[in-house]
Amino acid sequence: MLEHPFRKFGPILAPWIEAYAPAGPGPQPLADEAATGRRNPRGNNGRIDTPDETPEQRLNRLFAGQSASATPEQREAVQRWQEKDNRFYREVQQAAQNQRATQLAYQVMDDLQDLMAPLPEDVEVWRGIRNSVAVFGVPPAEIENLIGGDGTEVPMFFATSLARNVATTEFTTPGPYPVLYKITAQMGTPTIWVPPLGRQNDAYQQEILFPPAVVVRILGVDRRRSVPVVEAEVNDG
Repeated sequence: MLEHPFRKFGPILAPWIEAYAPAGPGPQPLADEAATGRRNPRGNNGRIDTPDETPEQRLNRLFAGQSASATPEQREAVQRWQEKDNRFYREVQQAAQNQRATQLAYQVMDDLQDLMAPLPEDVEVWRGIRNSVAVFGVPPAEIENLIGGDGTEVPMFFATSLARNVATTEFTTPGPYPVLYKITAQMGTPTIWVPPLGRQNDAYQQEILFPPAVVVRILGVDRRRSVPVVEAEVNDG
């Protein structure tokens, strides 16, 4: 377990488990990378640029193997994860910490973890935080003190969005001390690209889900806007 000044799992339990309640095909060589774990050898953190491809289309292509190989049970687990019933969502997060939860919550937790596939390249994602004091354990003006170090191991599933506007408008308000995470998810980090597997009505959220025990490391804080942007990186430790 990595130690960090803002790793206080008791006080931050509720903020960590705030629910996230989220194409055309491109060239084929990378289509199965997420399913096989094969990394692109061309450098630039595994990235091969494809003209006129949106970030969403790119992830649809990179995770085509994950989508194609997902079992009916895994697809159902993703859709249950997206349910607006916060009680069940919290149970899944409790199961992820080996705490008391229903058998169904444990099954969904297992199915989600089994579905994870490594990112074939670095991806920029966003996460809204409504109460930075509860999450980081310091006043908003002192977040810079958390820059660097070994990072914080997140004990639960860690939901993010490919879309900055979704993270901002839906997950920073209402809240007393909102901040916005700008995260570089590093190549090789286990991931579920949710839209092809989840509920169609929630696809706009463009959710990228990471498993328990990923490590979040703060790199900087940008205060040029009313909601501070905490720049960070995520990897599998």
